[in-house]
Amino acid sequence: MSALISFLVVMNIIIVTDIFISSVLSGRFPSPFYIYKTIKKYIYYRFFNGIEKTAVEMSKL
Repeated sequence: MSALISFLVVMNIIIVTDIFISSVLSGRFPSPFYIYKTIKKYIYYRFFNGIEKTAVEMSKL
């Protein structure tokens, strides 16, 4: 369980840094709602696609 939590914390840091850098590069600061939406999208895609791929790979074995 602690591994999952630390994984999520690391993901959060990566995502927030990514959003921050891209917003600074584009020259405008995003609204908190936009950040929240983007983080949700990131987590859904990265995390759940990863789980699905893992499940598919496991089922092939």
